[in-house]
Amino acid sequence: MRDRNRSIASILAFSLLFMLLVGCSRDPNVRKQKYLERGNAYLKEKKYREAGIQFANAIKLDASFAPAHYGMAQVYLASGAWSAAYSELRRTVEIDPGDTKAQLDLGNLLAAARKRPEARERAELVIKKDPLNAGAYALLGRISAAEDKPDEALANLQKAVELAPRTPALYVQLAGVQWTAKKAAESEATLKKAIGIDPKFLPAHVALGNLYQRQERFSEAEQQFRSGIEGAPEALQARVRLAQFYLARKDKGQAEQVMIEAKKALKDEPAAYRSLGEFYMGIGEKDKAMAEFASVMRDHPKDTAFKKSYIELLLADGRTADASKLTDEILADNPQDVEGLIYRANTLLVAGKAEEAIRNLEDVLKREPQNAFAHHVMGVALQVSGDSSRAEKEFREAVRLRPEHVPAQRALATIAIRKGDMETLASAAEAIIGREPSAPDGYVDRAIVELANKQSDKAEHDLQTAIQVAPTNPLGYVKLGEFRFAQKKYSEGEKLLEQALERNPNAIEALQALAAFYLSQKQPDKALARVRQAIEKAPNNSYYYLTLGRLQASTRDYAGAQESLKKAAAMDPKNPDAMMALGQVQVAAGSPDQAAATWKSLLQKNPKDVRAYFMLGTLQESRKDLAGAEELYQKALAIDPNYAPVANNLAYLLVKRGGNLDVALSLAQVARRAMPDSPNVADTLGLIYLKKGVYSSAIDLLEEAVKKTPNSPEIQCHLGLAYQKTNNAPRAKEHLQKALQLGLKSPSLEEARKALSELGVKG
Repeated sequence: MRDRNRSIASILAFSLLFMLLVGCSRDPNVRKQKYLERGNAYLKEKKYREAGIQFANAIKLDASFAPAHYGMAQVYLASGAWSAAYSELRRTVEIDPGDTKAQLDLGNLLAAARKRPEARERAELVIKKDPLNAGAYALLGRISAAEDKPDEALANLQKAVELAPRTPALYVQLAGVQWTAKKAAESEATLKKAIGIDPKFLPAHVALGNLYQRQERFSEAEQQFRSGIEGAPEALQARVRLAQFYLARKDKGQAEQVMIEAKKALKDEPAAYRSLGEFYMGIGEKDKAMAEFASVMRDHPKDTAFKKSYIELLLADGRTADASKLTDEILADNPQDVEGLIYRANTLLVAGKAEEAIRNLEDVLKREPQNAFAHHVMGVALQVSGDSSRAEKEFREAVRLRPEHVPAQRALATIAIRKGDMETLASAAEAIIGREPSAPDGYVDRAIVELANKQSDKAEHDLQTAIQVAPTNPLGYVKLGEFRFAQKKYSEGEKLLEQALERNPNAIEALQALAAFYLSQKQPDKALARVRQAIEKAPNNSYYYLTLGRLQASTRDYAGAQESLKKAAAMDPKNPDAMMALGQVQVAAGSPDQAAATWKSLLQKNPKDVRAYFMLGTLQESRKDLAGAEELYQKALAIDPNYAPVANNLAYLLVKRGGNLDVALSLAQVARRAMPDSPNVADTLGLIYLKKGVYSSAIDLLEEAVKKTPNSPEIQCHLGLAYQKTNNAPRAKEHLQKALQLGLKSPSLEEARKALSELGVKG
């Protein structure tokens, strides 16, 4: 009986315990905490996908669980998804404003996005809550440095170091500001302190090696880079930096050996076994790169990410069939692989089937409208088809969705340079540098912004960095050479451009800059000789023949120019610039019918090339076919409503033909925004204000235009008419008579004579 009672008691106790356990497991607060703990454990192991799943599970249970949102932000930060990380950090601090770690991470993201006032606000919030927070002072130092406030930056970073004297990363940051402030000895000492704290801290060795390299202390620089490898043998970055050092010293063999050793030492690391092929691409040895990529593909056939990189390389090399074969393999394994579908569109694009590629991408974007990669490739396809306005919108959408998507940032940077949009260029430059610190173009783009802001010292530093990080890439040499020309250091500039051509005989920007320099020095024969010399070394470069043709046209050798431009067009039928230039030379040579045929031929291949419509429109204007010109301009604006030259010409045409002045004003304002320094645009806008009776605005614009183009009879006439309307007879007579002296032609001629007659002057 006792045994039975004991048994029942045991069963009851077990049942109670079971119920308690089940109850706990069903308690959402307990479950979310377990998900958080597992997520944090996975984060420590760098298993980001698994960590993300755990944090997502916790958030499903409690959308206001701040630690899970912060954990998810860490996952996104680790994978470079800055936009998503920003959203999670914002959510974290909304729920828990006292989370200083989240506030700091958010501040650093804001600083990287150049939103410095907001970043400063985050840092100050943290200091208010925790006055001894070193990270907050470090963030303030970073912001001050970016704002070109070196003393403030140094004070904040020194405070950070005082608060966390055993944190080597803070010393590295401080050393960078000291170097920029031209305190080289202090910078060196600070980096040595960082290494003293942690002899294996790679960033300190790399920074000190960089410092020694800039000071031409090459043996010490090499030793630091090697010490970095010894301290962090698993870090690919250390080996890449040593290879870059050897390339800068023109020791390609040593650099290659470093990368071969990296591949062997880190054979199971995808970034490492891919790096040798990327190295060969970087130094322009395409055949070796192709062989290396093919070898890696054989060794790692299941590495889909690498397969996709290989497809990109094959497409860039024009090997569409091989790229298509690998794309088919990806889609055979997974027909819904979105990247595979995008690569299929890419192969169509390379094969010259832009419209078909666009249709394919439209299907992809219907399924995945948030796919940044698809938006980027769509932008490229639209550019190829001549729809530059829509292309820019696609690139902007790609960057909005994924600010870290470097190809879209590069596309936007190119557009921003063309438009003079320094804000967009600055943002793109920071994004490129953040994601690809070993690529030269980010530093070059940032230097362009700095020069626009008259920050020559910063620009100099960035241009030197562009050369240092990519010593075999001609870009840094070209831009620094152009900078030297602007400084009137002509021999240095010439030397840098020649170095660019040594590194890449097909460096078109270097050749064009050299040719332009010789022309500016009134040495056209030297320019022609240098271009012909470049053609001997790179006989298949269509852009070299294009450059030669333009030079020949500038010396009025129209027959030679046409021959060169026809060669350029034949070599690369996809190069519309050669056809554009050929038409212009034909007009200059007195063959407008040939020019029209050339541009019409260009439109058959590129039906959305607004430049061709523009040139045909100007040709029709010169033939007095104003209706035909207007029709062509309207077609161009239907493709790109913001194409400034067309907007300006159409606005002027509407005024002269008695068209709608409000429409003309809107078009002229589009042109003015894009071309604020153009005297022709100022004239058009001034003429519209004159016709609308807004005389003070008309005079301001027309005075600006006359100052820039004093020998234009039309502009002088318009200004004279504006002064007549304000009863300023002396100024009206002055400009109207000047217009007649310069050879004003009808119909403005009669208008000027009538105005002078009304002023009592015989025309």
